[in-house]
Amino acid sequence: VNTLHKIYNGLWIVLITGGSYAQVMHNQRPIINIM
Repeated sequence: VNTLHKIYNGLWIVLITGGSYAQVMHNQRPIINIM
């Protein structure tokens, strides 16, 4: 159970950081298109 909990936390961290990175890239995309 402890190992499964660690794996779940790892996937959750990757999901949050990946979503934040995608959101930042999406926010910068219109600026690149204007330039």
